[in-house]
Amino acid sequence: MIAADLHTHTIASGHGSAATVGQMARVASMRGLRLLGISDHGPATPGAALPSYFYNLALAPRDRFGIRLLYGVEANILDGGSLDLDHSILARLDYVIASMHCPPRSVIYHGNDEIEAYRERNTRDYIRAMSNPLVRIIGHPDNSQFPYCVHRLTDAAAESGVILEINEASLGLNGFHRVEGIDTEKNYRILIRLCKKKGIPLLVSSDSHGPDQIGQTGRALALLHEQDFPRELLVNEHFELLHLPERLLHSCRPAPSAPDTDALPPA
Repeated sequence: MIAADLHTHTIASGHGSAATVGQMARVASMRGLRLLGISDHGPATPGAALPSYFYNLALAPRDRFGIRLLYGVEANILDGGSLDLDHSILARLDYVIASMHCPPRSVIYHGNDEIEAYRERNTRDYIRAMSNPLVRIIGHPDNSQFPYCVHRLTDAAAESGVILEINEASLGLNGFHRVEGIDTEKNYRILIRLCKKKGIPLLVSSDSHGPDQIGQTGRALALLHEQDFPRELLVNEHFELLHLPERLLHSCRPAPSAPDTDALPPA
């Protein structure tokens, strides 16, 4: 079980969840997490919350049911690489995940035409999004609807200090964002190997819409085990990799005692 799950969605995301923050926190606490991040979809997602919701998260409670809460956003990377929330609002949040979705992006790859033009467009927009100093994490970079150059993406992540995500909801036969003929697991193996080589931190996330999947990341952790990814680069275990102010993390419940080992947490 992971110690922190930072990519989760409440009713404010507009789809897939009717849960409140309190309901999410209760389940996270029951499952032994130390840190829960609420990262609802940005306002360009149909049905998602207005900018005022994200503005006011700075006033939300930090401790619920014995765990620490962080408040972020899964911002949409728009055509051209900008995000769907103003800088002034992003700066009030604890962290920003930037991801590609359609909508709002206007062009997706369906697997039946030339891929290179899509790859160039998406790589450019990912890199522009990472140039925003408030972006801490790139969400589900497995999304086969938005192919990109993994070498250029990881180079940019290493240069900008951005964390890349291994998204549990994308894995398995019913994983999100799949395009026929593209192997999500194979793409993730390549990404993990490059991150290991370049020293890029990875975040394992449930992408739970509602409480049911909070902390459930067995497939993602199995991929990291398979590739012998170093534990010291796993954000879920080393919160300092988020580069957050200490005051945001000071009341996390203590980590359980464990043998001195470099092994990843069990799936």
